[in-house]
Amino acid sequence: MALTLYWQLFDAYSVERVLAEHDRCIFDFGAGVGISESREQFTRVQRALAAYRNVVLLLPSPDVAESLRILRQRDADPPSDLNFDFNAHFLHHHGYTDLAQFTVYTAGHSPQATCDEILRMIEEE
Repeated sequence: MALTLYWQLFDAYSVERVLAEHDRCIFDFGAGVGISESREQFTRVQRALAAYRNVVLLLPSPDVAESLRILRQRDADPPSDLNFDFNAHFLHHHGYTDLAQFTVYTAGHSPQATCDEILRMIEEE
């Protein structure tokens, strides 16, 4: 848990740098980025992403409990020394929904169908 909180200190900087150094590509920041317990860090990520019109959040399901069930199935053997459910924390945190302009649900869909849905959403924009 302490390591995750420590990493959060660098999330805003890493997002800012990646966006500044690369363009015309897709960025995959993965789970955890944008989920900051620091308002200042979260605001920096928000500012960095503000210029981008296609910030997409991928979730298994619109139902948080269902998403959590699916994510737990994907990692059926988490480290036994962790007494903190990161997936539950991430799903309940406002960060993802505050940052995303689109949300695409992946449960029951192939990667190609998910890609098609993302393209459809951003083309409508």
